[in-house]
Amino acid sequence: MFKYCKIQITGRVQGVAFRYYSKLNADRLDLVGTTENQPDGSVETFVCGQDECVDQFIQWCHEGSPASRVEEVKVTELSGGSSQLYKEFIILR
Repeated sequence: MFKYCKIQITGRVQGVAFRYYSKLNADRLDLVGTTENQPDGSVETFVCGQDECVDQFIQWCHEGSPASRVEEVKVTELSGGSSQLYKEFIILR
């Protein structure tokens, strides 16, 4: 079964390769979606894929990249999601 989630990550997550490592992990887990820096200093990620893979990705978000310091991870499960919304996992601005 597929899961589609919005993930908001706060803390020291910009300028520390968080989005780059997000893509590496998403690609490794065969997930699709987007990750993007937000003006408030957080990172917003939309991810879609197999339930257990999305759960693993969310767990990684709590750890983050080597130089990051994650303070909070908010996960919102979205309805109507499918892997057809995205073709791959991409980094936006």
